[in-house]
Amino acid sequence: VYVEIRRKHNVKFKRIEAVNFLSFQSLSLDLENQGLILINGDNQTETNAIENNGSGKSSMISAIFYSIYGELPNGEKADAVINRQAGKGTEVKLFFEKDGNDYLIHRGRKKNFTKVFQGETELTSSTMSATQALIDTLIGIPKEVFMTTIYFDGHNSTPFSSLTDKQKKEYLETLVDIDVY
Repeated sequence: VYVEIRRKHNVKFKRIEAVNFLSFQSLSLDLENQGLILINGDNQTETNAIENNGSGKSSMISAIFYSIYGELPNGEKADAVINRQAGKGTEVKLFFEKDGNDYLIHRGRKKNFTKVFQGETELTSSTMSATQALIDTLIGIPKEVFMTTIYFDGHNSTPFSSLTDKQKKEYLETLVDIDVY
């Protein structure tokens, strides 16, 4: 018996860029063709904290989550993402590909905006909620599913193994096209 499992969402994250986002004044991270990555921090402040705490590891990954869902994984929204030292001018850009087309999600705080582009063409709707609905459609993965199957931070995500059988089935059906079988 041969069963073909087709991916339902052909989204490929390519790059994340951020300015004045959480602990970063500037961040650029290439995501394309990286495979499995270990992020190891180097906290260079003079504190008694554990060596790699507070070095921005979670903030790097939170930039991806924020660009897609408009909030942090812990549910904080709006000005919580602004770098405290800068106090304004926060911008996050997620470059990704879906079905052979290049897209960009561009969010900002303290000049609040959310924009979406396909190539050079702006797809932004007239309201933030309509633009978010477009992003949700493009990404195709509800944030609860994203936090359980793709994003793991040890604080805000639920391990896939802890889900009920029904939840596991629903989440897998969201990610892959198995409901046709």
